[in-house]
Amino acid sequence: MIRLPRPAVSIAAAVALTTLSAACSSSHAGTAATVGSDRITTKALSDRVDAALAAPGVKAQVGTDRAKFERQVLTLMIDHQLIRDAASTNRVSVSDGAITTRYQTFVKQAGSETELVKQGAAAGIPKAELKPYFGDLLLTESIGAKLTASSVLSTAALQQAYQQSFVQVHSAHILVKDQATAEKLLAQVKANPSSFAALAKKNSIDTGSKKTGGDLGTQAPSKFVGPFATAVATAKVGSYVVIKTQFGYHVIHVISRKATKTLAQATPELRTQLLASRRQAAIGQLLSKESKDKKVTVNPRFGTWDATKGSVEPAPDTLSSPGKGSTSGSPAPSSSGG
Repeated sequence: MIRLPRPAVSIAAAVALTTLSAACSSSHAGTAATVGSDRITTKALSDRVDAALAAPGVKAQVGTDRAKFERQVLTLMIDHQLIRDAASTNRVSVSDGAITTRYQTFVKQAGSETELVKQGAAAGIPKAELKPYFGDLLLTESIGAKLTASSVLSTAALQQAYQQSFVQVHSAHILVKDQATAEKLLAQVKANPSSFAALAKKNSIDTGSKKTGGDLGTQAPSKFVGPFATAVATAKVGSYVVIKTQFGYHVIHVISRKATKTLAQATPELRTQLLASRRQAAIGQLLSKESKDKKVTVNPRFGTWDATKGSVEPAPDTLSSPGKGSTSGSPAPSSSGG
């Protein structure tokens, strides 16, 4: 099964949409949202939602929460207008032939056109909107490419990306809640390196790795969260270090490190990755400006426009007293939190 990306998210995930007016009543009856002077009607939203839900199997996937699905679809409709406006401002366009080619590529990935239509509908993109969707995807790519056409990548940036993606590190860690405990354990393992596994089994709160004495196996640093990734990529092989992440304090042992490719061999791929990241940032900044200029608003009946997420979110509950929320997370240092 393929995953259809949201154009605005797939291109601008690294940049939050900021200072955006979120929820205010529309001045037009029957308006679901406005993007500047452009209006998304409640009928247009309802028709698109109904068309998506009419596809085989989609109702079963969506369940009974139509309101959530409406927010998902309305977000895509707002994205569409923002992207088209940004393309017009930057004089960027894509041909029907390019859209058809991208469409056929996704058909091939899905296995059949029927399967692509089904997956599109489940994502809030009914069959009639699939080609416009791929047009949006191509427009964001073209805008990003135009904005970063003169980008120059430094040797330092290439070296850092190389260490994160093309170097494999064998590491182990002991995760604890506070720095004092971590520093105490660090002193113990430095004094007696052979005690690391036993100390991990006894003290680590990472239930996944403590069974193996904290051993995390051999992985690319990019598989871990930021501070952990930097530590295993740069610390001297054989050394022990303490670092802090959102999961707590880690006593890390860098056991070994080896490269899967030389920097010269990896450079073409690294350039592609880094330029893609810069395009994401550039289009994100542009869409943020477009959002501020257009003043996106959403009919409170459907929710509110979340400036940070760049999506339609449930309207806040103002009738009941807010309760104290709780946060939780896996203590593992992987970038996926697992």
